Amino acid sequence: MSYTYSSDGDPEVTVAADAHHGAAVDWTPPTDGFHYLTVHATTRSGVRLAPYDYFFTVS
Repeated sequence: MSYTYSSDGDPEVTVAADAHHGAAVDWTPPTDGFHYLTVHATTRSGVRLAPYDYFFTVS
């Protein structure tokens, strides 16, 4: 399993999931203001699951 994310429309980045299906990334928004993050999982068999969108403001 893996997770793919894109922040603010930047190119997608894929990270492998751990044994418990979790993953962690370090990311800091480059500017204050409104940002969004889109994440989707891909199963071991290659099925891409529905994306989740997160919206937040940094001040």
